[in-house]
Parts: sequence; structure tokens; C-alpha cells
Amino acid sequence: MGSTRVLLACALLLTACGEQPPAPAPAPQEAAEWVRPYDGHVPDDDPHPVAVLLVVDARTGLPIEGAAVRHHYEIDVGPEGWAPLVQEAKTDRFGLVTMHVPREDWWQGNPPDGHWAIHAEGYASVEEYASAPADRIELVPARALTGRLVDALGRPLAGVSVGYKEGCAHAPFLAEAVTNADGVFVVKGILGRSELYYRGPGALADYFGVPLRHLDETPATQAAAPARRIHGKVTGYPVEQLDMRMVLATAESRGAFARIQDDGSFVIDGGHVDGMLTLWVGPDGTTRELSLDDVRPGGPFVWDLTLGDRDPTESEVLETRSLVVHVHGPDGKPVPAITVAAYRVVDGRTQAWADFDEDTPADAPYTLDLLPGAYDIVVGEDGEKWVADPVRVHVGREAPAPITIQARARAKVEVEWRGVVEKDVWSWHVAYAEPDGSINHVELDIGDEDYLFVPPEATARVAVQVRGMTRFFDVGPAKDGVRKAVVDWPEPRTIRFASGGKPEYATVGGVLHEIEPIEGAHQIRTHLEGRLRLRVWPNYDTSWGTRAFETKVDLTGPQNAVLDLGPITWPMREPGRVTLLDGEGAPMVDGYVSAHAYDLSGVEWPIDNEELRTDANGRVESNLLRPGAWIEFESTRDGRLHRRTLEGEGPWTFQLGTASIELEVHGRYGLLLDANLLMNGAERAKDGYDTEEEGPARFTVTGLEPGAYELVITAQDHRGQAHRVVLKPGETRTIRAELEPRR
Repeated sequence: MGSTRVLLACALLLTACGEQPPAPAPAPQEAAEWVRPYDGHVPDDDPHPVAVLLVVDARTGLPIEGAAVRHHYEIDVGPEGWAPLVQEAKTDRFGLVTMHVPREDWWQGNPPDGHWAIHAEGYASVEEYASAPADRIELVPARALTGRLVDALGRPLAGVSVGYKEGCAHAPFLAEAVTNADGVFVVKGILGRSELYYRGPGALADYFGVPLRHLDETPATQAAAPARRIHGKVTGYPVEQLDMRMVLATAESRGAFARIQDDGSFVIDGGHVDGMLTLWVGPDGTTRELSLDDVRPGGPFVWDLTLGDRDPTESEVLETRSLVVHVHGPDGKPVPAITVAAYRVVDGRTQAWADFDEDTPADAPYTLDLLPGAYDIVVGEDGEKWVADPVRVHVGREAPAPITIQARARAKVEVEWRGVVEKDVWSWHVAYAEPDGSINHVELDIGDEDYLFVPPEATARVAVQVRGMTRFFDVGPAKDGVRKAVVDWPEPRTIRFASGGKPEYATVGGVLHEIEPIEGAHQIRTHLEGRLRLRVWPNYDTSWGTRAFETKVDLTGPQNAVLDLGPITWPMREPGRVTLLDGEGAPMVDGYVSAHAYDLSGVEWPIDNEELRTDANGRVESNLLRPGAWIEFESTRDGRLHRRTLEGEGPWTFQLGTASIELEVHGRYGLLLDANLLMNGAERAKDGYDTEEEGPARFTVTGLEPGAYELVITAQDHRGQAHRVVLKPGETRTIRAELEPRR
């Protein structure tokens, strides 16, 4: 009683002061039904100037909440690297996201085309290149896959970024991983065998197509080519005026980049020897380029941007001076046909060569025409027979005195091949470590006369790739000026089995192998090692018609071993059967059915589909109709699109429900609006829509099963609404939605 008097006194006091007591809370609606404002949009025919995406599960058609949609600019490199991120948003509970589409990007006023990447946990990421993406994005599930990356000497590469992209070379990564201490990486969100891009310390920035494997298999190993670590410094130009302050080392569509520091210095890991070094100079987008062939390996250089930026005047002295260079071997005789290069030195750092001559006759010295300044004279490039330490010279107004450089011979590498079938070899290369720890290599072809020279005592190895496997062989010490490597490639392991039919192909660890018929059996010969997945089909071209024989094979034992699996069988996949019935239980005759299957058991066959038509009993049969697949079909009564996932063992019967929804959308003053509707994340077509008169919009959705439905209703220049209704069997629910104008 006392508390009641206190509350009454407070209410009277508030009234006396001009304030009203709070209104009593409205009675709660039924928990299963509510109407709420919705400020988003749904896809329509004109997504500009906003991009509206609906992200759904491809199997069920239901919306995916929390999917990330990322918009990246279409430029080579920006403040954060390739294809910088413009904006990012996540889908709401209805699978919807609305994003602004810029009319032009911030760099040089380029068109707004760009990369749109869509990610969701447990699904394969997808990308679209457009000014605005498609209205509807369907995602399919994906499993984690693994691989292994090593350097050219076979040592694990740690801390290397490995990513997958679908678009052009500078598209953003759709999935990314980093190698661990053993060089192993696990990448999520991709489908099947994919070409991956790697970039990081010790690895040449490049693409590779090594087969990916499941986590319970031994990862396939990919050997990365050695990379240049490029030290540089920008001088002669205000660093703060550098456009984006980025420098890019690239060859064709591959490249590595670094950010220029406040003092003008930068370090690039993963540069290509045969590429270009590109620097963005001014806010107008102008660039400077330098061939990486001109940058001395391992040595720093200075990029003086004042060079070449001025027009010569009469007062400037541009005359060169000739430097005569004699190169002798240990016996004092001239060394012929060797590269001699002069690298200009600025502020104690090497910049770039001024001239070189590699075709000088054996009995003549080398002549370099140089401008005044300091130079490092370098003799011998990677893989050449002769090499010498750099010699510093100074060129002044007078012609410099001739110099003599004592060169030392490298050892020639010869490879003896044993047991390797030439057609099976994808590539091989010799890699060797210089005394300073840098790695060089050259890729060669079997049967050609290619060879190279390496330091007599340097660590050197031969790497060979055969059918998805990389193996390394050591190069022995020099003897009589020659270093030998014996590539003793053993006979492959044999997997033998007996079966009916005439199987032609199998996959071992995701790598395709031919099956050899032998007397009374079949066999597969493989060089792969580790615990791998074996899959065999009786007919490679019609794999969906059967269940592949699948097992794990342990190929970690001795070489030349025969793994006898004994007799194997693969039962024919019984065609799955689906029966479609309308709401009254009658067969849906002559209806179109689209069947989709996704194979999560392996990376070889990610997805397939087939178009079918129901027979007089409303049935369709197909090898694709199996657990985990999904179908799309149109009701022959009203043409509505439905989607069902095949769960459990078949055959399956799907009967359309008898409930329905009739919707009218009104705006201010009761006017009918041209609206859009989603039901449980699925788009619905409208009735009575006239494009010329812009309305009215009515929706009639039939064949609904009993249960709860979420509706999202939007119209241009109006605030949307989200409705949740619960339908009973045979019920027809009429909804009148009144949308408020946006202010």
C-alpha cells in the first residue's frame, strides 16, 4: 500500500510540473507474428547507385547471415597493396546487404569497375568484376585444403603468404593462409584444384598449381624459385609527394611490393630477376621504371629521381670517358665472352649499370663508356663460368687508367639421369647458395645442352617435379672443374587391384594417373609419397553414374613396393528418384527440375548439374539425385520456383503445401507501390506489375507449407518492413503493408 501511494504521488507531481507519466506498455503481440521497420533494400532491376546483394545457400536457397561483401578498387597497387579495399559490409539476417557504388574511384578518376568478393564461413568465396555485383549470390560449401611450400634447396619456407584469387593478377585474395615452420599451409574457402599465388621471404612472388589435398593426407610439396631481396632508397624527390608511396617489383602478371619509408628506403622480398621495378612518383600518376636486370643482386641501390628529369643545357657536361677492363683467369690469360657491368654508386649505394659488353673477342679488353662518377665493376652473372668480386673505380674528367680484374672459375654442373622417363618430368632446376647466403637457380630442360656454373664448394641441389611431387638431389663437390648430380629416380610404387570392367583413370592424392591393364588385374604406378586418397572409377567420363572406389593408401614405405588391394568393386550408383506433388497430392506432370550435386568427399569433382522433366507420375530419376544434392523446380500450377535439399536416403517425395499469402503494398494516402518481396530469403515475383505506369504491386504466393515465414518488403523512397507470419494448413493470409516515405 505504501509503495502505491509513493508512485501515485510521483505521477501527480510530474503532471503538475507539465510532464506526463509514461504510457503503459502495449500488450505484446503473439511471439510468432511481428511487424518491424526495415531500412535496407532488396534486389531490383536497377541497383545503381547502390549495390544490393542477396546471399543465399546454393543448396537450400535460404539466406546466409553475416556473409562479408568486400569491394576492391580496380588498380594495380594502392596503399595496402593489390586492389585496395574500398568498403566492406555484412549481410543481415535476411541475407541482404546494401552498399554504395562510387561513380569514380579516388585514384585518377577511374571508372568504378572493381572486384566484389563475397565470403562466408564454411562456404567457397566467389568474386565478381563489375561496377556493381549481381543481385543474387549463391555460395556452395567448401572444405579446408592443404599444401607445402619449400625453397629451391628444399628447405621449408615459413611466413609465406599463400592466397587464391579468381580474377586478374592484382585481384584480391579470396582465401589466404600463411605457411608454418614446416612450410605447410591450410587454405579455406576454395573449391577443388586451384592455382595459388605465394609471396613472402625467400620465395619468388609467383603462381603455382600444385594439387591441394585434404587435411588427413600428406601435403603435396611445391618448390618456389629463389627471390631477390631488393634494398633501395629514393633520393632527389620529396618522399611525402610520392603517389601512394609504393614500389612494385614485377614480371608479367606476378609481383611483390613494399611501402617506401619516411627516409625513402624500402625492402622488397620476392622480386623477379627478369622483371621491372616500378615506382609511383607524383599525384598525377606518373611512374619511374627500372629493369631488375640492372639491379645488382643482393646489393642496395639508390634511385635518384633527379636523373633524366631535366633537359640538357649547354653548360652541362655529358661527355663519357672510356674505361678499359682486362679480365684474366688464374693462368693470366684473358677471359672471353663474360658479362662485365658497371654499377653507378650514389651515396655509397649501388644504383644501376651504365654499360656492358659480353661479346668482346678473346684477345681484346672490355671497354665501358661511363659518365663521371663512382662505379662498381662486376664480372660474371648468375650461372656464368667466371666471376670476380666487385671493383670500385672513380671516373673523373680525364680518361681513367685501365684496370685488370682477376676472375675465378666456377664449377660446371653435370646431371646424370637414372630411371626417369622424360615424358613424366614437368620441370627441373639446379639451385645453389652463394657464400653470402643468397640462392640462385636456373631452370633447364632434359635433353637440351643447357648447363650452368656454380661456386666449387657452394651448397647446390637439383630439384625435379614429376606428377605433382618435388624431389631434391644433392650436387657433389667439384672434381676437375665439374660438379655432378646423380638423379637416381627409382621405379614408381605400384598399386595393384583386380576388378571388373576396364577402368582407365584414377586419382592418387588428387593427381590424375593412367591405369595400366595387366594379366588378370590393373595397376597404377606413382611417384607420390605419403598417406594419400585413391579414387578409381570404372568409366572416367561418366563418374556420376557410379560410386567411385575410394580408400586411403600408405605410400611411405620402401620404393618399388607393390601395394596389392586385391579385388575391388564399385557398386553402380542407383539413380535417385524424386516425386513432386502439388498441394492437393496430384503429380506435377511435365515440370522442369534442375538437379545439382556437390561432392564434399574429394577435390576432383566439385559440382555438377542436370536438367530434368517430370513424367506422368511427377517423377524424375538421375544419378545426381543423392543425399546432399539439391533440386530447383517450378510448380506447374502457378509457376512458382521452389528449392529442396535431399536429406537422408531416397527416394524422396515433396508435396507443396496448401497455405498461401496475398500481399498488397501501399504508401501514403493508400496508393499502391511498386515493391519488392523476399520470403525466407527467396525472391518473389509480383502480380499486376505495369512497368510504364509503375504499379500496382500485388503478390500471391501459393503452395506454402505450414510454418513460420519471414517477409521483407521494400519500395523505392520508402522505409521497408519485415513481417513474420505463421501459416496453418490450407490458410490464406492477406497482408496489407503500409510503408512510410523516407525523409
